[in-house]
Amino acid sequence: HTECDSLAEQSDRLFEVFESRYWKPLGSTLEGLLVVASSYYNFLRLRRFFREEGTSFSSIFEYSKIQDLSRARFRFFHKERRVLLVTERFLWYRRYRLKGANSVLFFGVPETPE
Repeated sequence: HTECDSLAEQSDRLFEVFESRYWKPLGSTLEGLLVVASSYYNFLRLRRFFREEGTSFSSIFEYSKIQDLSRARFRFFHKERRVLLVTERFLWYRRYRLKGANSVLFFGVPETPE
């Protein structure tokens, strides 16, 4: 739960809470963390954040090439990457089983309840 004064600052506030409350104490030490971004904008923001932090991660989204998608899934499953960042749309449209996840973190409220 994140309080904010306006809808315009909701994304910024959500990211601040993610960084301070979840990533700093927990996320940087977790193995097999699946992060689901609710929008492509959040996906890009998290991907940039993980790169700046030097996190061992792979990322896939709904328009990823099959080769990139297979490589990312393989590296995550075989523990070559600690974090897998995906979009909610990827999970909805591709319906892949993502093996190797010990924890799942939803960044933002899911747009589709299924």
